[in-house]
Amino acid sequence: MSDLVAEANGKFSAGFKIEGPIADPVILGGVRLENAGFRLSGMEERFRGVNANILLEDTLITIRELKGKEGKDGSFTAAGSIGISGWHPEWYDMDLHVDKCLFASISNVMAIATGDLHIGTETVSGRPVPSLTGDLEVNRAEIFLMLDEFTSGAPTGPITPSLLAMVDLEIPGNAWIKTPDANIEMRGDVTLHHDQRGTYLRGNLDLVRGWYNVYGNKFKVRSGQLEFAYAGGFRPLVNIEAETLDPEGRKIFLSLLWMQDDLEPKVTLVHEDPGYSETDIW
Repeated sequence: MSDLVAEANGKFSAGFKIEGPIADPVILGGVRLENAGFRLSGMEERFRGVNANILLEDTLITIRELKGKEGKDGSFTAAGSIGISGWHPEWYDMDLHVDKCLFASISNVMAIATGDLHIGTETVSGRPVPSLTGDLEVNRAEIFLMLDEFTSGAPTGPITPSLLAMVDLEIPGNAWIKTPDANIEMRGDVTLHHDQRGTYLRGNLDLVRGWYNVYGNKFKVRSGQLEFAYAGGFRPLVNIEAETLDPEGRKIFLSLLWMQDDLEPKVTLVHEDPGYSETDIW
């Protein structure tokens, strides 16, 4: 347990009894949490005000109540069951609801989301693995990555994940790429996957507004899209249409296309007045 929980506080109580023959005992009992707080190892999320009522009946763990707070204004509830065999989980059947909860364990990503999730069970390489599915609305998000920093590398070979996930993310807006060279709002629908191929996104995000620095000039984003179609990383196909003004106040239009396997983007510049080459523009 000490390896799983990095920080903990609050009230904790537990009681157990053993019935039946020594060769095949039955363990009964329960655990209660009252106004508890904790942070799991390797995660940034801190849970507080947690109240829980968890029962153990031999090979069945029943979560009758689990609720608490997380982040500034977030809250969560959960209920369900976990079957165990030889003190190892054998199946999962749990429902979770999160409301404006902060997700900050993914490097360079901060998101606040609301929605419903389900934890079921799938078999991977002959062993049961928890499977996370559901729908979340992203209330707010910030991504602190340059467009060339989105990873494009797939795992060197198949992996055996300890968790499977396929969660639909609805992003109505207020999701931003924020770097020294970009401040761009996005919206759209994507699906977050985690499986034998790694962690990746599928779907499209539209670029709504913002700015992007190219060649030391700030361009106003008019439109664009991030297309996630590669099952091996977060690197999208990038398409941006933007504009800026020359010293005389005339428009310069920029088209940026960055394919997933290209090391550099393809940039095209067009002046609003005909007859200007890209060399003339700069």
